[in-house]
Amino acid sequence: MESRISPPPIDPAWNEAHGKARLTSVAIHNSHLVPYDTTAAAVCVGSGNLVNQRLGLVLTNRHIAGDGPSAGYASFKESHKYRIQTVYRDPGHDFAFVGLRTDSGRVPEDLPEALSLAPHKAKQGIEIHRVSNEPGVGGNIGQGFVVRTNCTPPETVGGGYQDFNTEYISLAMVAPGGSSGSVAVDIQGDGIGLTCSSSELDCFMLPLDLPLRALKKLEKGEFVTRGTLQTRWALRSARECEMLGLAASWLERFRAEKVGHLLCAVTVLADGPTDDKVEPGDLLLALDGELVTSLLQVEAYMDDHVHEDVELTCWAALGGRAYQARCTIEDLHALTPSHIVRWNGTVFHDLPLNTAMQYDMPARGV
Repeated sequence: MESRISPPPIDPAWNEAHGKARLTSVAIHNSHLVPYDTTAAAVCVGSGNLVNQRLGLVLTNRHIAGDGPSAGYASFKESHKYRIQTVYRDPGHDFAFVGLRTDSGRVPEDLPEALSLAPHKAKQGIEIHRVSNEPGVGGNIGQGFVVRTNCTPPETVGGGYQDFNTEYISLAMVAPGGSSGSVAVDIQGDGIGLTCSSSELDCFMLPLDLPLRALKKLEKGEFVTRGTLQTRWALRSARECEMLGLAASWLERFRAEKVGHLLCAVTVLADGPTDDKVEPGDLLLALDGELVTSLLQVEAYMDDHVHEDVELTCWAALGGRAYQARCTIEDLHALTPSHIVRWNGTVFHDLPLNTAMQYDMPARGV
């Protein structure tokens, strides 16, 4: 007798969550008109989710929205198609907000209720579903589980844009091409993370802490401040830091806060705020006396204190001692190209910080 294994029943709550996410999901078809910053001139397809109904804002990836001049459209599952224009693209991470516009340039009046973002709900082990609206395919639902919430951003193959100074979320799921830019949701239908990169075995999401901060600023009509020390930090386990000679007193303080990873300087750009003050291999222990527990904490502090001085407490890998360094937080937007010159088919612009960081060169020049 032939036996068949029936799939487990789906929790009705997931059906409701899928419905909420599906209504806000859009397929994006965008043409990057010129090579600019880390984006090549090409046609890009992906997904996005409506996160503000009044302003018609859709959250998607920066590499989908594009770094420079672009022209494209977004469509809901019901085939409602709208023109898109980039409202904000982050100068550091792989997220952007595009605005939905009618042919007359207005925000559509018949948009569905926006998806809510809840970055604090991203916990190891929870089940998440990714509902995307891929161009030419339509609705697509993927199931997965959060494996880690503090992963190093995946390295880009073949150069181009490379994210850094944040902690990605690793998922046990597969995200097919075209799902980039879709927001994964939990069983309550709240956004947990933004799909950015995937392979045959796993998928990586950007945590929604910074996108949510930017969204709140945009909703209030405020400028989204972003700070930088022109230094790339990487996560190092407490065990590695102990092997690097970190004093037992510092290790005890971090373990008391249940911190399993510390930040290690990997790249220090010449002429940057930390040049000749912090060396590659040094550990970041505190900011203005406050113990550093994550990269998200460091970024949040810098974003709120642009053009202000900050005292870094670090541990010298060479010398085995703690030291203080006072630096001025720079404006990350000022280190991002904002103008282009086209001549004889060639595009010229300022050197992006992302490129400077990859090649370990001063963030200046063309």
